[in-house]
Amino acid sequence: MGIIIFHAMGKAFSLEFPPYFYLVGIFFSLLPDSDLFLMKSGIIKDHHQFPSHYPIVIVPICIMVFLFGFVLSTYPSFWTSVAGLCLLCHYIDDSLGRTTGIGLRWGMPFGKKYYTFLPWRVLTEEEV
Repeated sequence: MGIIIFHAMGKAFSLEFPPYFYLVGIFFSLLPDSDLFLMKSGIIKDHHQFPSHYPIVIVPICIMVFLFGFVLSTYPSFWTSVAGLCLLCHYIDDSLGRTTGIGLRWGMPFGKKYYTFLPWRVLTEEEV
């Protein structure tokens, strides 16, 4: 999905990039799954319970990407759009419940309920 988003946003902003820049889209699409390394090493127990799977993370990451792009003067709105859309698509995909069946905690760190879109349901931590 990251490659498609990167390509579509490049067209929307009328920008051309070398093919290796598409790795940026892949990076942001897979960024929330960086907690898999912690899970495999035994530091955490469950995949969707680490802060990388709290959708509220989108805002600070997009701000960092925007500032990075602004400092380098490399189309900050483009980079922010790519980062935000890639992360949002990852969270939506996880919320479909295909992987774990429990969805995501969209309100974390303020709410601990899990939301799944298809089928729509809300689960508490005790139910999970």
